Amino acid sequence: MLEEKIAMLLTYQPYAVSMSVIDPSTAHKTAEIVRWMYAKGFRYMHVSLNYCKTAPWTQAHLEILKQQYEELAQMYIDWTRAEQKFYISFFDMKILSLIKGGKYSADRLKLARNQPSIAPTGKMYFSSKYIHDNDFEIGDVFTGINFERQEEIFTKYAVPSETCRQCAILSRCNFAYDSLVATDSGIITQVPPLQCAHEQIITLIADYVASTLYNEGNAMFMHKHYNEMYPVMSLMEDMS
Repeated sequence: MLEEKIAMLLTYQPYAVSMSVIDPSTAHKTAEIVRWMYAKGFRYMHVSLNYCKTAPWTQAHLEILKQQYEELAQMYIDWTRAEQKFYISFFDMKILSLIKGGKYSADRLKLARNQPSIAPTGKMYFSSKYIHDNDFEIGDVFTGINFERQEEIFTKYAVPSETCRQCAILSRCNFAYDSLVATDSGIITQVPPLQCAHEQIITLIADYVASTLYNEGNAMFMHKHYNEMYPVMSLMEDMS
């Protein structure tokens, strides 16, 4: 039923984003899913994992996922060489983290400090990830933000765990500063093993993609990732 509406959606919203959640049962189809979305006309594709604690991920599933990402990496390289415009979330974010270096984490920390989330009830939370968790409530739309509580949580958020501090990809990790959990002794940082393993897998493969295209001097890659005016110029090109 949804497939029949894709063409109409993209006619009126050509920059619509496809969102896919990869589960252990669909890990072997990751590349196929992205290829299918691309064939249907989507150019902005957001892919994430099912990080639910009950999702039965195993080492075998991660090996399958790694193989799928390597297939996707070649697709990314081929599409870029063909001067196609597209965005694949986990690759492009990791390439961004490579280019930004330490500034990547700094920017994410700024967002965390300045972008609270509001639930339908009107209650405000530290971020969307923690909505409905009372330990991360920082006020409501009626009385405003409890800045003291917000800063208290942010102070915890901004300090990675001892294990993460020794990691070579700390400044590029999407979870080292975004994995707070509430315990009896207070809020602590606790990165689940699945998230940690995934960051290690995707970072290496994204770096391969970036180094391949960079070393080729690929004009599309350079324009997309190093030209701050690319989004505006790309839109003007699309409209012409």
